[in-house]
Amino acid sequence: MAHVFTQVLLHYVFVVRHRRALISPEWESGLYQAIGQLFKRNNCQPHIINGHNDHVHCLVSINSTISIADLAKCVKGPSTKYINDQKLTEFPFSWQTGYGCFAHNQSNLSTVYNYIKYQKQHHTKTTFKAEFQNLLKENELPYEPNNNYLPII
Repeated sequence: MAHVFTQVLLHYVFVVRHRRALISPEWESGLYQAIGQLFKRNNCQPHIINGHNDHVHCLVSINSTISIADLAKCVKGPSTKYINDQKLTEFPFSWQTGYGCFAHNQSNLSTVYNYIKYQKQHHTKTTFKAEFQNLLKENELPYEPNNNYLPII
């Protein structure tokens, strides 16, 4: 077969180092646009990027020529540079080491899209820790319920 046909839909979660609430409503949309451009620069299609003050969710269809880890690196490093170069935070900004990444099928696209779209409302009812533990549980990944830092796998 001469052609490659793939549909890989991923839900990334990037967390601010030490889960500090550094992402401000005043500049978050610019950050989300910058992250979207980084995905596009890697021939991936972002569907939605949204989050809360200490983390970002990204729903993206990835290109078959890039690995999950390489794509995360291509987004996290330059987005950190964008925030620091623009001096958007009082303190040096960085993402937590690691990330969450969950695979979805095309039939789940609208469900996951809406989940990410309504992050602000979602976090009026639940904490990031509870949210992330639930994502790990739903995807049958190990987690430590009593870990206050909740390292990302």
